[in-house]
Amino acid sequence: MDTCKSNKRLCCFVVAYFGGLPCSMPAFLRTTENNPQYDWLLVTDDETPYRYPANVHVQYCTLSDLADRAQKKYDFPISLTTPRKLCGFKPAYGHIFQDELRNYEFWGYCDLDEYFGDLETFIPAEVLRQYDKLFTHGHMTIYRNDERMRLLYQTECDTQPPEWRSYRYIFSTPELKSFDEMDMTQIAKRGGVRNCYSWWKADVHPFRSLFWGAIWQPEVDSSVMGLDPMHKFLLYWENGHMYMYGKESGVFERREILYVHLQKRKLKLHHFDSNCERFVIYPNRITSLSKETDPERALQRIYKRTIFRSVFKIDETRKRVHDFWALWTSRFRRYILHKG
Repeated sequence: MDTCKSNKRLCCFVVAYFGGLPCSMPAFLRTTENNPQYDWLLVTDDETPYRYPANVHVQYCTLSDLADRAQKKYDFPISLTTPRKLCGFKPAYGHIFQDELRNYEFWGYCDLDEYFGDLETFIPAEVLRQYDKLFTHGHMTIYRNDERMRLLYQTECDTQPPEWRSYRYIFSTPELKSFDEMDMTQIAKRGGVRNCYSWWKADVHPFRSLFWGAIWQPEVDSSVMGLDPMHKFLLYWENGHMYMYGKESGVFERREILYVHLQKRKLKLHHFDSNCERFVIYPNRITSLSKETDPERALQRIYKRTIFRSVFKIDETRKRVHDFWALWTSRFRRYILHKG
């Protein structure tokens, strides 16, 4: 595969996460380790001693420290008092962390509830030469590291109501806005930015027990969601490659993907080895597979067992109860206690 020829490093993802890293962190780190051409800058207040690979750089600070740092970039008061509000600031990471990113050709942001395949397979040098912005979602977007793309978020759009598209409004209000996704997509469109919309990922539906892949087409209509034809599947990682595994047209298939996003889903590590060469992501846990295991037979057995449990609503009921409780707890905090 052709690689990008430059004295600079290729790309660095900025991830700001406060209040405790997820228990599935070792699996996340295992998938970053196999992408040495990419770096990650993790800004966090969690000092848990994980085995961080060489391409994951940790910067310890509090949310208040980060808010103070961001405030120095603006001549108006910003509102950054809760970790969830960081979503609105993601498009400004290239500006806020400009010093840390100066030696990279690209920068981006991603989340910790996702697991990566081989990024170079899907994002070769010819793709990087062709586009200035890759993808549209807050769980992973990449920008060229030049002044125009670092400050793209400051572009004003002539939409109604106009303040919803203004970074000044987004950054100064305590309300949560999807500035990192729909707003930035519109700004890029109107600004004539060369944006890659290719869909090489699995964005798993958050409110179903089994894995159902959601498909969005922001280049057409960002409000419409469809379901992937392989709508019940497992996720399988092997030697740096991520696969969806399930039935399509009645036949077991493995489809390679760029990464998987598992939002609003707590995954436990079960017999997980941080140095493993293979692991399977069930709907509720991540498990390593030994070298001696025949992956095809193991995946078929795991898949059938998972579907069987779903038939009797064992996992489905538990997931719905959890999601119902989480939803109304969030609404109570936001609208009654006014805590965002």
